Amino acid sequence: MKKIVLCGATHGSNFGDTMFGIMFFRYIKQRYPDIKIYFTRISDYFKSCQENSEIVNCKWKEVDGLIFISGGYFGDSPNENYKNSYFRFMNYIRFGICAKQKKIPIAVIGVGAGPIRNTLIRKMIVSICNNANVISVRDRESYQFLKRNGCKNKIIITSDSAQAIRNFQCSLCCEQQHFKLSHEKKRVLLHCPTVEIREYTEKVIHRVDSMFKNSESVEVYFANDSKVDEEHLQKVSSDFTGNNKKMYTYNNPLEFIEFLKEMDLIITPKLHVGIFGATLGKSVISVPIHPNKTQRYYKQIGYSERCIPLSDLEDGQICEMIKKYADIPIKLSEDIYMKATENFNILDTFIRNM
Repeated sequence: MKKIVLCGATHGSNFGDTMFGIMFFRYIKQRYPDIKIYFTRISDYFKSCQENSEIVNCKWKEVDGLIFISGGYFGDSPNENYKNSYFRFMNYIRFGICAKQKKIPIAVIGVGAGPIRNTLIRKMIVSICNNANVISVRDRESYQFLKRNGCKNKIIITSDSAQAIRNFQCSLCCEQQHFKLSHEKKRVLLHCPTVEIREYTEKVIHRVDSMFKNSESVEVYFANDSKVDEEHLQKVSSDFTGNNKKMYTYNNPLEFIEFLKEMDLIITPKLHVGIFGATLGKSVISVPIHPNKTQRYYKQIGYSERCIPLSDLEDGQICEMIKKYADIPIKLSEDIYMKATENFNILDTFIRNM
């Protein structure tokens, strides 16, 4: 039995990263049932979302392939410091170095790369990519970063793997509750950061409140996208004074996707709530707190005007965006869907040649 190890940001409860772990696990499990799948690291939360997931417990010399699954972990975190760089090394990079030393085949699939300020971390990432059998990145900026810093390998530019759910061949149905909300009202999701950011409250929540608090035809849903203290969400949402406020408690990423399907307009400060919303054909307005990778995405899909960094958002501008875009859903091109699906075609090629 061949053994594959998946490396990604599956050590927490973030929506996008958890979905990537689930998608890659289920895709491989369904198409290659004789392959044993391990993860480099998983949280108890991830285990609760994906049954039969386990940390690698065999010797590395027995591993037939290491796959870096989709995610942005080949780029700096906001406010990157020594602690973040050490975390990146321990959770991702060291496994690539180990595979390189033991001549284990490596695949890098649909990642976001750069910027990386730490010279040593940057060199190690490029070294891993130079020893990879296949590499795909989710945008041109990631390609340029790796090439500019010495990657000689062929790199395929695709798009974010999350968008492949439209044509995903493996079951991603939620085993739990399916949301069926009233279609008599417009449903607006006001997605909140996992920590309180006063600027978001003042520029976004207060303004949405002024637009919709007295509207009987609109329901405004408050939600976050990871397992954080529910009291925080309650505190943030208290700045919305309308009686049409609804609360959504995030538990499971597949359940959350079912919830997103019921929304008409999604206002979000984060990347993957917006990506899944766009993939589902929803109207999306993005006000990223950390804009670099988010702006890359909306530029790639041709909707740059839907993404304005929170720091650049002018007073009242969110209201103008809502008026302009609330009834106009995002329509991704077939090319974007094909590029997202290509990540899994590249994965197939890697496994067959392993």
